[in-house]
Amino acid sequence: MYGGLGTHVLELTREQVRAGHDVVVVTQQIEGQLSADTVDEHGVRVIRVSQSEPRIAFDENSFEYWSHRFAMDSFAQSRAVLTDWSPDLVHGHDWIAAEQTFLSADMWGVPSAITIHATEIGRHSGWLSSRLSKIVHARERAVIEQADSLIVCSTAMKSELMYNLCANINKIEVIPNGVRTDSPAAKRVDQVRSGHGFEVVFVGRLEWEKGIHHVIDALAVLNDSTIHFHVIGSGSQLSALSDKVTRKGLSESVTFHGYLSQERMLEVLSKADAAVIPSTYEPFGIVALELGVQGIPLIVSKAGGLRETVPTSEFGYVLINVDGHHIAALLQEIRADRSEAQKRSESLQHRIEQEFTWSHVAAETIEHYREILGSRVGELADARI
Repeated sequence: MYGGLGTHVLELTREQVRAGHDVVVVTQQIEGQLSADTVDEHGVRVIRVSQSEPRIAFDENSFEYWSHRFAMDSFAQSRAVLTDWSPDLVHGHDWIAAEQTFLSADMWGVPSAITIHATEIGRHSGWLSSRLSKIVHARERAVIEQADSLIVCSTAMKSELMYNLCANINKIEVIPNGVRTDSPAAKRVDQVRSGHGFEVVFVGRLEWEKGIHHVIDALAVLNDSTIHFHVIGSGSQLSALSDKVTRKGLSESVTFHGYLSQERMLEVLSKADAAVIPSTYEPFGIVALELGVQGIPLIVSKAGGLRETVPTSEFGYVLINVDGHHIAALLQEIRADRSEAQKRSESLQHRIEQEFTWSHVAAETIEHYREILGSRVGELADARI
């Protein structure tokens, strides 16, 4: 599971099977285990691919070699296992799945679709300073040229592909991410609050573009010992964020939980008075759905897809500027008027249930597949004339 991409593939494929389709997922094997072919409890057939010998390290210096090996191993394993089965379409997710997607589509003579979940140039605000970033960007450019169809999760991502990667607008389809509204994670625990404390949460990867450092600045601005900030997730910036908390004298006010089990995370979220999503880059922001469906008042930036999930103050608290002072002001606003905060969170819950369930996402994706297949039939017919 790598962030929103992993959640998206898991939920989308299960919904597609539930709708009566035959779905095979080709993915990584857990490190140290052998390749395997299984069926999960929801009916999705899963081919898990382990790396062949000689092994290549998964690190920055050899990442492009690792990704090529993963592609070749994935293609070889699929060809070996799927001897009596063929798809109508091959759907890959991000550039790291593109090489095997195109090889498989060519082998079976079917169209390809690639979902672009994020881009390297977007993650780094236009700066491609490292060798690895330049390699990934070049791969993304090639993918965009080669795919029969490109799927993105927001109109913001559509614009990013058009203007930063020169994608053909006619190849791009916008299909949002989704969330489960029938799971325990969607049922927030009601409880009597003491009225003395104020619990704030962040859920996500601890990376610079996620903006957690701005929430720490907000706590320093407020200087209120009754406010506690819960950080759920892991990432490369954990050490830097921990150091910042210590420097600001906020060690008693911030808890870094790391990765939590669903049960433990729900326990923390059930006590939340507000959640902050202060991202500077967010292709969609599936966490806004995951937190919003539980009725937690959200403070969000206007980055990328977040402004499509929480478009106005009817559904949450929108940051005009992402910095400590503005976050602090909105936290105070929520605390001062809990009834208004609840009204906005209920409006977002209703919006999610109407527009952002995985069944909606699966239905839109299947319909797009039909459009791609229809176009391919038309192209073949034209070629015969």
